[in-house]
Amino acid sequence: MVIFMTATVVGTGYYLWPERQLEAGARVDFIQIDKSQRKMTLYYQKNQLASYTIALGANWPFFIHPEGPKRFEGDFKTPEGEYFINKKRIHPNYHRSLKISYPADDPVARKNGKKAGGLILIHGINKKFNWVGKFQRWVDWTAGCVAVTDTEIEEIYDAVPMNCKVEILP
Repeated sequence: MVIFMTATVVGTGYYLWPERQLEAGARVDFIQIDKSQRKMTLYYQKNQLASYTIALGANWPFFIHPEGPKRFEGDFKTPEGEYFINKKRIHPNYHRSLKISYPADDPVARKNGKKAGGLILIHGINKKFNWVGKFQRWVDWTAGCVAVTDTEIEEIYDAVPMNCKVEILP
C-alpha cells in the first residue's frame, strides 16, 4: 500500500510539475534531435533555447526502440541525417505538427527497393491519448515521428519557421 501511495504521489507530481518554456516571441533557426538521449534541443544563432524529452519510433507491439536509421516505410524507425521543416499544420490527430523533409531521395531505401516513407513529423500526442501528457515520453510509440506533449508542440510550432534546419543524430 505504501508503494502504491508513493508511486501515486510521485507520478502526480511529475505530471503536474511545470516545465521550462520558450520565451514568448522566441525564434528557432536549428533543431537537433538526439535519438540515443531522447532529446530535442532548439537553438537560435547557436544559443540553446530549450530542450525537450521526446518519444520516437518503436517496434510494435513491444515499444522497443529500433536501432539505426530509417530503412523503409513501415519499419517504425526515426530517420537520421540533415533535413529541414517543409510544412506546418494544425494536425487533426496529433494537435500540431512540423513536417521534416525526409526522405530527401533516400539512397538506403532506394537500394533496398522499398519506399522510404515520407510522413515524418514533430508532433503532439494522439488526441485519443492526450490525457497521458508527459508520460508519453516513457515509451517510444510513434511510427517514426518525434513526439512531444501538446503544450510543448504549441510553443515549438510558434517558434519554428519554415525551412528551419533539423539534424537527427543516432
